[in-house]
Amino acid sequence: MGSLQGQIEKGSLKTQKCFNDFVEGTNRGRGLATEAAKVTRDRAFDKLELNNIVSIIQPDNIPSIRVAEKIGMKYELDSIFMGLSVRIYRILKPPQD
Repeated sequence: MGSLQGQIEKGSLKTQKCFNDFVEGTNRGRGLATEAAKVTRDRAFDKLELNNIVSIIQPDNIPSIRVAEKIGMKYELDSIFMGLSVRIYRILKPPQD
């Protein structure tokens, strides 16, 4: 069995749902965070019936910003979260046909 490669969490921020991703250094660049984020996004919209997802990312965390953008998230604003400067990225649930 392999070692833990990262985590994705579901939480709330002012009634919004959010997720956080982390991949250890030796596994960066392999697409693991992007694949995990896609699965989480799809599950959040399809199974949990959420209307939007936010990602809270420190501004210097370029890999996480890239992951957020790859799964369709858009930059929304800079903020302070738990005493840290962060950037908020959001994706809305696509309209149903």
